Amino acid sequence: MNFKVVLLPRDRRELLEGWVWYEDKQKGLGDKFKKEVYDTINHILSYPEHYPLKTRIYREAVEMIFPYIVIYRVLKKEKMIVVLSIFNAGRNPKEKYK
Repeated sequence: MNFKVVLLPRDRRELLEGWVWYEDKQKGLGDKFKKEVYDTINHILSYPEHYPLKTRIYREAVEMIFPYIVIYRVLKKEKMIVVLSIFNAGRNPKEKYK
């Protein structure tokens, strides 16, 4: 089943903030971070139900290299993956689903 992904404005902002932070630490590290996030999203597109449900409707894909979690929802009828957040695991976990 071919799914399409929807990134919300919040996701784009979180991705940009992460990229800037890592790029400030080391040139090229921001690009590596961005690639890892997109690789995770592509894996989600290929195997949307691979990652565990953490709430009734949201799944979490934990990044292996960077401390980030891709939080998403699978909408089977619409064939869509909606990314709720590209969440920095260093933030307050109570903010995950806001």
